Amino acid sequence: MGTVKKLADEVERGLAAALPGLRKTVVGKLSLVVGAMIEGQTPNTVELANLLPLETERQDMREQWLRRLLKNPLLLATAVMEPFAREALAKAARNGQTVLLSMDRTGLGDRTAVLMVGLRVGDRALPLAWLAEEGPADIGFEGQRTVLERVLAWLPEGAKVLLSADRFYPSAGLFAGLEGHGWGYRLRLKGNLLADPGHGDEATAGELARGGAERYLPPRSHLCPGRHDHPRHPPRGGPPGAVDHCHGLPPDAGGGAGLPRPPGHRTDVLRLQGPGF
Repeated sequence: MGTVKKLADEVERGLAAALPGLRKTVVGKLSLVVGAMIEGQTPNTVELANLLPLETERQDMREQWLRRLLKNPLLLATAVMEPFAREALAKAARNGQTVLLSMDRTGLGDRTAVLMVGLRVGDRALPLAWLAEEGPADIGFEGQRTVLERVLAWLPEGAKVLLSADRFYPSAGLFAGLEGHGWGYRLRLKGNLLADPGHGDEATAGELARGGAERYLPPRSHLCPGRHDHPRHPPRGGPPGAVDHCHGLPPDAGGGAGLPRPPGHRTDVLRLQGPGF
């Protein structure tokens, strides 16, 4: 028995126990693909097809087998991930610890955008839910809400949550949603995001951060509540720098070490960082 088949057999036992309602043939085929992915350490479908322990006459038939499986309407990522995500989130929230979630987006050129929410486990992030769309990596609030509400449904009741995200354009709706659910957040904003510091003229986040180390401003002042549905930003090429908008930083969190609190820390602050930080 080859390595991929041994891995697949072990994966199949776990999937069958976690997903008793999923058709047995689908569980068996998915297990083969997961085994091949573990062995090959790649998501490339052509390379995975080469590793699949299938008896076929031609190589292209392996690739066709894999494509048919991935298009199978019974194979829903949300349904497959749910029991594993619930278990991981429950462990992260035990003993009252804060669940650390991260939200990230990436793009495959200008063809596909992926938005992903993961659970911090040590120094790594365990993917829980994701959304893929055609086009550049610019999935807006509706996509963010879809993925976050999916994770929200899997959280244990009463769990404390801190969401972190890096260098993107948030919306007032995102902040309102996070605060409505009682989640803490630490969001690093794009340096060319147009911000209202609450005094003087509007400026980009990079301009506010330029030449500074750390400063603390009134919370959410850059969102201009009641005046803009979304934060505004100028064309690409704005000044460097980043802004961390923070709310509810916990002293410790499940699945990893606690986040350090800087001197003069407040539970709801706007943290400015220059390009050297």
